[in-house]
Amino acid sequence: MRFGQLIGFFALVISLYILWQIRQIILLVFAAIVFATVLNQMVQFFQKFRLKRGLAVAISVVIVIFILVGFFALS
Repeated sequence: MRFGQLIGFFALVISLYILWQIRQIILLVFAAIVFATVLNQMVQFFQKFRLKRGLAVAISVVIVIFILVGFFALS
C-alpha cells in the first residue's frame, strides 16, 4: 500500500468514526428537515384557500399537534 493510499484510508476511517459519534445529531437534523417539508406542504395547501401564511401555519401546527396527541392516546 502506497503512502497516499494509506493516508486516504486513515482519513476514511477517521471520517466514519466522527460520523458515528454524531449520528444522533444527523438523525435529528434529518427529522427536522422532513418535518419542515411536511409542514410547508400543509401550509401551501391551506394558502390555496386564500388564507394568510400566518394563519395557515397556525392551523397546520394545531393539526399536527392533534395528530400526535391522538397517536399517543391510542397507544
